[in-house]
Amino acid sequence: MLLTCTDYVVFLTLSCLGYAMPFILCATVCCCLPCIISVMGIREEQTHNRGATTESINSLPTYKFKAKKSKHTNDKKTDFSAGEGGVVAAGTEKEHVISGEDAVCCICLAKYANNDELRELSCSHFFHKNCVDKWLKINASCPLCKSQVGESGLTSQTEATASNVSL
Repeated sequence: MLLTCTDYVVFLTLSCLGYAMPFILCATVCCCLPCIISVMGIREEQTHNRGATTESINSLPTYKFKAKKSKHTNDKKTDFSAGEGGVVAAGTEKEHVISGEDAVCCICLAKYANNDELRELSCSHFFHKNCVDKWLKINASCPLCKSQVGESGLTSQTEATASNVSL
């Protein structure tokens, strides 16, 4: 039986495809699988809203920051500076003294100035109202301790205990 030129071409084509098939399959999996996973992740993020609602953000208390007075002996004038800390909610039952180290918004990294409006989260952390409102619309957790907005420490402990008991 004699093989013709067409037979050789068919034989060589099938041989090349058979030899190259594992490489083609590997390249397809390596290139396409990350794309598929990425698309699935984007869809999951679109269906899962991570930010807090406007109602839950607005339900958090806001207070005015009052900086401690620091006197400059050279200028004979009184200056308000957050470098020495200050008081939040002065004159109320929620009055809270903030040290100089804590008198900084960890979102924008600016020191609290006199009469800045601060928002307190349920974990007792303070931030500039505008900064934390923007943050909470994106991510409903505290930027420092990652506790969820609207949860008190007591309810989160109760929920964790209940989930452990049910397991």
